Amino acid sequence: MEYLVRFAQVHESFRKPELQALADLARIDVEFLEYSQYSPHCIIRLPNEDAARTLISRSILSKNIYELWGSGRTYEELHQDIKHRTLVLWQKYKSSSFKFEIHAYRAKRSLAEQNALIQGFRYLGFEGPIQLRDPEQTFCIFEECEWGNSNPKRVHFGRLIAGSSRGIIDTYTLKKRRYLSTTSMDSELALVTANLTQAAPGKVFYDPFVGTGSFLIGCAHFGAFTMGSDIDGRAIRGKNGRNILTNFQQYGLVDHHLDDFIADLTHSPLLRKSHGFLDGIICDPPYGVREGLKVLGSRDGGGKEIMYLDGVPAHLQDHYLPPKRPYSFEAMLDDILDFAAGSLVEGGRLSLWMPTANDEDGELGVPRHGCLEVVSVCVQGFNKWSRRLLTYQRLRDDEQVVIINHDDNNNRHPTRKQEQSATGTTANDLNSFRKRYFEGFKEASTTMAVASATTNTTAVPPRGSATTLARCRLGALTKSQWSGERAVRTIPAGRFVSAFLHVVRQGELVAVLDDAPGYGEAHQRAHDVVLGVLVGEGGDDRPLGARRAVLEQVEDGGCGTGEGRLELVAAARAGGPRGCGLLDRRGDEQRFPPKPAA
Repeated sequence: MEYLVRFAQVHESFRKPELQALADLARIDVEFLEYSQYSPHCIIRLPNEDAARTLISRSILSKNIYELWGSGRTYEELHQDIKHRTLVLWQKYKSSSFKFEIHAYRAKRSLAEQNALIQGFRYLGFEGPIQLRDPEQTFCIFEECEWGNSNPKRVHFGRLIAGSSRGIIDTYTLKKRRYLSTTSMDSELALVTANLTQAAPGKVFYDPFVGTGSFLIGCAHFGAFTMGSDIDGRAIRGKNGRNILTNFQQYGLVDHHLDDFIADLTHSPLLRKSHGFLDGIICDPPYGVREGLKVLGSRDGGGKEIMYLDGVPAHLQDHYLPPKRPYSFEAMLDDILDFAAGSLVEGGRLSLWMPTANDEDGELGVPRHGCLEVVSVCVQGFNKWSRRLLTYQRLRDDEQVVIINHDDNNNRHPTRKQEQSATGTTANDLNSFRKRYFEGFKEASTTMAVASATTNTTAVPPRGSATTLARCRLGALTKSQWSGERAVRTIPAGRFVSAFLHVVRQGELVAVLDDAPGYGEAHQRAHDVVLGVLVGEGGDDRPLGARRAVLEQVEDGGCGTGEGRLELVAAARAGGPRGCGLLDRRGDEQRFPPKPAA
């Protein structure tokens, strides 16, 4: 029998993997007949109605499932399909109380239009009472339209079978949770991740980066036993009398929480356990953006002398913070996979959140392991970066493969962990994502030109793209892109300061050629002054942030000639912000005094 699943139109790349994971967990054979990330409707084939109820019962990204009575491109085709498929079912529901619903995607229907559409189904011959509240049967019309066109391109008709568990999102919302941190995963994604990892009664789940326990709460809701660890003891101990256990008490899930302990993944006591004792591992490891990643240990790898406070060893006291050393993001991913390969039972799952830049190929960045099979890759997009939810399944011993890093000439390469430990010294060296994050996910270059190197015409920047516009302005001054003076004459020196400063703040490298055609003295002064303020020439020992603030005041002033602005920047460089009034908020006259008469 065919069924229609109505999705919530959020987290589109997660919806099909979630249904497939739930079908695999319940051992239901499901066949996806029609599915698109751009449609809220999915048509599947299931064995029977009981399978449909079981499948939808714990889904988070679905709303309802319907027994599909017909589909078509027009209402005429729909009615013909209904008569062909379901004629034998009409008598079954002839005397039942019922109601009709209409769900139009990308369109709206007035009450008169809705009533006219419903009257078109009179041939079904239902004689039971119309009951808008709690009817025995609910029939639904589904329309899919294009933007701006109320004529549907696809219509479906179905009978409601059951609803999903989407309503529990509000039950576990972070707005009502008692113990939180800034990195707590929201309830919707935590529950979806638990579904993808197939949390279920009798299973044991572990989060090695537990934080405030959002993932464990989601797994416990579905009946799993949970435990977690974290390198930060403060997260485990909690604050103001609240900790992870407080959240389990809030939701009545204490019986599903085993314990939490302080450890990082590389020094976890679970590494010494027997092979295959966890049913699931679920985690959102730190991305290393706000601070570099660290693991327990000293930089030199040696031990430290025991320190005593009031006769008690410091490392045994509650508020002890152990020493930490820098840790590679790539090595952390490899360590997670190694741990999962050794601790998961056959068929056990690992769900791992991982950040990535949007300009990277989705599959190339997915870490692999010979003992783990990639089940799904779901993407949550942001502006310039995304994060993926990677789900793996532990293979049987006879299914495992050997993965070795070789190039085309069959030369073996060191692992990412070996490479990072050999060359990495700073947080950016050890975390390529962190480096790209602070560079604005753009390639650094010696010029900011965006025009083609083989033409003399500029690429038109997207409307509202300040960074691209700034790059165009600076690119107009480079020798490799321009052979005439026309473009340079359209860029006043004051605008050049703004463009130059904007690009510098994006973390990009700028080098404007001194001999570019039309490169005037004013532009050279702007270039020298801006660089001088940024690098602190002339004995300027103010912090970089203070020096940048001076330039930002010039950029944001919105008044004054180009030459006048440059003089103010030069004054700030020589005498500081207070000397020239640039940081004075009392008015534009004091912030940007007029250029003195010659």
